[in-house]
Amino acid sequence: MNVNIVLDSDYICSVLSEGKESSLNYLFTYFKNKSNIIIIQDKEKALLNKIIKHERIYEQSIKNTEIFLSSLINGTNRLDYTIKEKYNNDFIDFIKNLQTKDYPIQIIISDKKIDGSAKTFLLEDFDKITQIIEKYSQRHKITDNEIFLQNENNSNIASHDDYEKILFNTFWCSSKIEIVAKEFFEGIVLNKKNKEKHQNTYSKGLKVITKIFDQVENLTEQKTELEIISGVQSKYMDDFKMNSKNLVDEAIDFLSKIDPRFTLRLLRWDRGDENTAGEGHGRRIYSNYGGIETEYPPYELFNNNLDYKDIWIQWIGEKEHLNLPRYMHTLAKRQPQST
Repeated sequence: MNVNIVLDSDYICSVLSEGKESSLNYLFTYFKNKSNIIIIQDKEKALLNKIIKHERIYEQSIKNTEIFLSSLINGTNRLDYTIKEKYNNDFIDFIKNLQTKDYPIQIIISDKKIDGSAKTFLLEDFDKITQIIEKYSQRHKITDNEIFLQNENNSNIASHDDYEKILFNTFWCSSKIEIVAKEFFEGIVLNKKNKEKHQNTYSKGLKVITKIFDQVENLTEQKTELEIISGVQSKYMDDFKMNSKNLVDEAIDFLSKIDPRFTLRLLRWDRGDENTAGEGHGRRIYSNYGGIETEYPPYELFNNNLDYKDIWIQWIGEKEHLNLPRYMHTLAKRQPQST
């Protein structure tokens, strides 16, 4: 998942003034090369502007720090998000305000004592900081099975409640989220034998996901676009061509009952070989702030008895998203009609 970080400009500037810039450069060089972090910026970017105006920032020995901070200020990377809250020269008060409004914060770089669930570190706590970031870029098992959850040695075990937090921490600042799963359209429309079962399990899983994005919209006060990218395999193509409008209408009607924000993009889905561009299943959820690859389709959280399933998840960066509409022919793109 994304690890959300707040930087204390007063503390960092004091470290620079003391001539201890090497610890800052070491950490920011690491940040510059990671994809699963978000630096939270105040509305006017006052925190970062104060750091970048420090006289030592432009010394050649900490060039990576200058490059990293400049990219954040100029918005030329995807490692930061500017929130609507202002910074009024009181860092503890600023953090309290974010915590009160339920902003997701995992790491604070500061020398101040700050209450709350976020962990506070000094710059020299490099190993502790990177341990958290590396952990959340690794594969995790999601389960509600107490046998796994009670085993403290399994540090990459998380509950389904934790998984919801992972989704929120990863996508809270995203304006568009894409869910990729070849099986979606086949499961709810084309597979007549198991269609009802699939609709029941998919519906419950999608409602969990939309609940999280309701929280996102409440926090950011911005609309979130949700797109499901699914497909039709060759073995179903004749049936689809004969009745494409009605089949797409059925899928859209299913989605509209869950959430009218969903858009459905339907691709001609091939598995892929040396002659044909394609992919096996897809099974990931992502935005421009990173994403998660999932063992089952991202919405398939429940079994046929509507009990939580065990699944594994893995962080993926931008290069692993694979823009499938670029390689596969789009058969349809539709959105439920607003009511």
